Amino acid sequence: IWSTMRGRSLEHKAEVARTMERDVLPLLAEERIRVPLAAIYPMRDPTAGYDRFAQGAKVGKIALVTN
Repeated sequence: IWSTMRGRSLEHKAEVARTMERDVLPLLAEERIRVPLAAIYPMRDPTAGYDRFAQGAKVGKIALVTN
């Protein structure tokens, strides 16, 4: 969503953020919806995460985690 927001006004971006906070974050917190993850890598190895990203053909996010 954010990549398509680049050309939008600050006011529009703020409204979208408020809507997400009100309507989407509670669903995430209740685990009623989930963000699809293609892969998870440790923060200490971001190169592995980027290499997976560069391969393409992924469905979901590639996450770096601290623990």
